[in-house]
Amino acid sequence: PLAGFLYLFVALPLFGANAVFLLERIFKQKFEYLEYFSLSLAIAMVFPPLLLTLESTAGILVPELPLLNTALLFLATLWLRIPTVGRIARPISHSIRVLPTVLIATFIYAVFLFALVTAYPFLPDSDPYYWLLKVRGEAEQLSLPTLQLYRPLFSSFVYIVHQTGGFELITIFKYILPFLFILVLFPLTLIARLFSSRIMQLVLFLIPFSSASFLLYSTMPIPQSILNIVLTYFICLLLHAYFSKNVFFYFFSGSLLLPMY
Repeated sequence: PLAGFLYLFVALPLFGANAVFLLERIFKQKFEYLEYFSLSLAIAMVFPPLLLTLESTAGILVPELPLLNTALLFLATLWLRIPTVGRIARPISHSIRVLPTVLIATFIYAVFLFALVTAYPFLPDSDPYYWLLKVRGEAEQLSLPTLQLYRPLFSSFVYIVHQTGGFELITIFKYILPFLFILVLFPLTLIARLFSSRIMQLVLFLIPFSSASFLLYSTMPIPQSILNIVLTYFICLLLHAYFSKNVFFYFFSGSLLLPMY
């Protein structure tokens, strides 16, 4: 399992981190650490599956392909990084003051998700079983749906976790996909840190719990769950663009919704 998580880290978050580095150089930006992590995770959920879907549509598909994509992207960033080695300094973030509230919110999310996935030994509804059988059939045939078919990015995302990370499909659907919901804490922190009151910060972190349907579809192993997480990044990055007066985040948040799920 440890090796699987390492491969998964390379295929998804590391891909996002390298992509953000390229965006910094292309658009002359210098992100603080929280911005960097938030953008990296947003990219990791959308663009590696999109790239894999495009490659599969072109007839290129092997289990090692997501790792190769990250390696090629890393080589591109390495070429751009060489002239700036030793001179990269990120702005100091004022996010440290929200850290205690983030830890409390993380604990609440983790306890909720742990209770949710361990409450019963089966998947919570019929829809997850439909997608499980669909993805299992694609895995057996070593194929992915083309871009014009119904929600292909979900199949590509699960393919990366299954084939590259080596996790069983039932483990992905039962545990990994529901726990992705905790990633909404990163973009929410961008907004929560604007409040000095710990209570207001915690209220903002708990906003996703205010809608039963949003919470249900965000923790169920179906395409809508990842879409809801991406929508949270979209809204928070739009708000961050407004408060930070940085139009880059407007365009980036819009690009997250182009592929959809």
